[in-house]
Amino acid sequence: MIQTKYLYKILRPRIINTSSLIGFSFLLFFSSLLTAQEWEYPLIPGYGGIEYTDSYSEQFSPEESYQLLFDITSDAQKDGVNRGLWRVARTLNLLEACSVPREQIEIVVALHGAATKAVLRNEAYHSLYEDDNPNVKLISKLADNRVEFFVCSQAMVGRSLPLDQVHPDITVALSALTVIINHQKKGFFLVP
Repeated sequence: MIQTKYLYKILRPRIINTSSLIGFSFLLFFSSLLTAQEWEYPLIPGYGGIEYTDSYSEQFSPEESYQLLFDITSDAQKDGVNRGLWRVARTLNLLEACSVPREQIEIVVALHGAATKAVLRNEAYHSLYEDDNPNVKLISKLADNRVEFFVCSQAMVGRSLPLDQVHPDITVALSALTVIINHQKKGFFLVP
């Protein structure tokens, strides 16, 4: 029979290696949590977070003007709000991080299709979907930063949504098609 002290001598290197491996694994796991991405929100707090450094290529130029047209048709969500609206917030945060003056930025948003419900006032949204409209605050923050919103009246009527219950920062347009065509004729770049 092997005595305990000899057994310990034989197994000691394996015990140390195993506990070292476990300790190292925990260290790696927790250090990755500590170095997790910290999103920045230079203009629109809480929405459209970015990671920015001036060493990245393809920056927005502070000398250029930007006329951007967002065509939002989906009701897919990102961080609890409409993904398309979230992208508008991210775009503004990127432009701000690149020091593009606000007066050189024009952003127009056309909402239609499944995205149409995002434009409703909170009370109307709640009565239809039994929940608060998660997009109300974001729409207001974007509008405060000169984003112009249009919703397609054809989509509103087609989805039986009340035209008189649209968020106050959103204009009801004849159609999303007319918004897109008219703004592209004015030189706006359609953001895919």
